[in-house]
Amino acid sequence: MTFAVQNIQKWINDNKKKTPVEELLVLLPSTAQYLAHFDPEKITSFPTELKQYIQDDLNHLVDNAYNLKTTTLFRTLIINHPELELAFDAIP
Repeated sequence: MTFAVQNIQKWINDNKKKTPVEELLVLLPSTAQYLAHFDPEKITSFPTELKQYIQDDLNHLVDNAYNLKTTTLFRTLIINHPELELAFDAIP
């Protein structure tokens, strides 16, 4: 389990600007932050803590979705389809 978490940390830190990682980091910021800084010494609390961070991100998914427009993929989409900007403005 520790090896898997270390690989996830490495992947998150090395691929922040590559799709779909960039979008996942925007949609699940608390979970990504938790995984990026997880201490393998605390492996016994991992499942419970991870579940809490995912739940928090899901509770704020609509708010987090608004920030997708700052990602590389969505900036490109908005340039090519300006009407998408209006769609983001409709997100509460």
